[in-house]
Amino acid sequence: DGYFRGVFGFPRKKPDTLREIMQRENAASGQVLVVGDGESDRRSAMENRCPFVHVAPGFRFADLARALENGGWETGDHVVPAGGAGRGRDLTFSGSSGDGSA
Repeated sequence: DGYFRGVFGFPRKKPDTLREIMQRENAASGQVLVVGDGESDRRSAMENRCPFVHVAPGFRFADLARALENGGWETGDHVVPAGGAGRGRDLTFSGSSGDGSA
């Protein structure tokens, strides 16, 4: 009760689920950051023209939250482009994340 505004998942395809969430929240692609650990996550971000950050298994999401709060994103060499054809932003995590940095 009151913890989630929506629960999304299978059997829908990830790009469709992300699109539905964006529509429901009235969010543009530039307002959404997709964080994932797999190719299907990257494809979902790409199809919806959202920035994407790849994280390795074991990544500590508390580090990600701190980086977002502190503006800890930078364009860099270890970039995962998601927008395609120059669309979207390419981001890399610059905070400490143990052995699971993006």
